[in-house]
Amino acid sequence: TSAFHFFALAILVGLVQGGTQALSRSLFASMIPRQKSSEFFAFFGVFERYAGVLGPAVFATVVSSSGEGSLAILAVLIFFIVGAMLLTRVDVDAGRREARAGENEIAAVH
Repeated sequence: TSAFHFFALAILVGLVQGGTQALSRSLFASMIPRQKSSEFFAFFGVFERYAGVLGPAVFATVVSSSGEGSLAILAVLIFFIVGAMLLTRVDVDAGRREARAGENEIAAVH
């Protein structure tokens, strides 16, 4: 039934999303210079807010134009797929090295 699918999906999202949020912030923090963390996290927060608006807006637009909730879920799923593909291209070790190099440059100036 639809109710069963809704609750099953809600449970899966609940199990994954909290941990993903915490891990993404800690990974991001390891790849930025510590002295500039407020600037980088502000940038992170702005995009987080846009995503919080864009996802529901796309969902609502697809539902209102097609009348199909499943198509709307598919449309939002595309964002996750593209995001996952982009994340596979991130070199975490290189990001950490660059962050440490940035810290050293900032420390040398001050």
